[in-house]
Amino acid sequence: MITVVTLNPSIDRTLMLDAFHPGQTNRVRQSRVDAGGKGVNVCMHLRALGAERVCCVGWMRSADEGLFSDRLEKAGVEQRWIVLPGHVRVNTKVCAGDGQLTELNEAGAEVPPWAIDALIEACREVFPRSKAVVLTGSVPPGVPKDIYAKLTRLARAAGAFCLLDADGAALAEGLKAGPDCVKPNRAELERLLGEALADETALLTAARRLQSAGVGAVCISLGDQGARYIDQSEALAADAIPVPVLSTVGAGDAMVAGLALAVERNMPARQGFAAAVAAGTAAVVCEGTQPLDRKTYDQALMRVQLRKWRGDGME
Repeated sequence: MITVVTLNPSIDRTLMLDAFHPGQTNRVRQSRVDAGGKGVNVCMHLRALGAERVCCVGWMRSADEGLFSDRLEKAGVEQRWIVLPGHVRVNTKVCAGDGQLTELNEAGAEVPPWAIDALIEACREVFPRSKAVVLTGSVPPGVPKDIYAKLTRLARAAGAFCLLDADGAALAEGLKAGPDCVKPNRAELERLLGEALADETALLTAARRLQSAGVGAVCISLGDQGARYIDQSEALAADAIPVPVLSTVGAGDAMVAGLALAVERNMPARQGFAAAVAAGTAAVVCEGTQPLDRKTYDQALMRVQLRKWRGDGME
């Protein structure tokens, strides 16, 4: 089983425009609303990829529980929600015709201490039955920034592979517990280290710094520049696969799903990285945060080309 911890689910409203002009009136060409958030997105992508058993654990708000439960139930995702009063946050994604994405993400409502204890207990029960645990997304108000570190230690103690995808303090604290894999994008890695990572040498040096701090593997998503991967045995690079991009929302979540699927299926690192790249590619041809199409993923997987990543260049 793959367990995905979802601390801050959201209703994702995606607006598609021909062009986005800040400070002016913008005409929306098309819009859609999805029950989402990074953890929910990962679950949906995992099921679309054929993962056998996926469980979503996290906090949910009573006013929107039905919307999320219906979507996940139809996809065959098991659910373990700690339900709180109120509404989940709303995240607005503005997708311009040139591929530029602008995100307006709410913080979410505050989580009381009893709900934090309830979540940790739920994870204590579920993690021992999990081959992989995915910790992903922002942390809502009221939750200690070291929550991912605590959950990483729980996952590792239960014998589960732990994959972390977070930002800011949640990522910095989570790294202290030594997750098996992390998947930052360039901006998240730059914020973490407090420096620009403008070239391959800087990126590779940054990835190795994370490894020296106790992280097993690092997968860096780079948008239209592809992705990079390093573990204890090799460093790999993959260029982006040319496809018509409808929305980059959730592409990183699809990559996380590909990495987690590789753990479930005991794939070698090379195959797992290729699965992540193919999954991210399949996601960007979908509007909003729709789950990827399996046929598109299979086609993308055949086009993934991996090379050695040496920092000063690839070969």
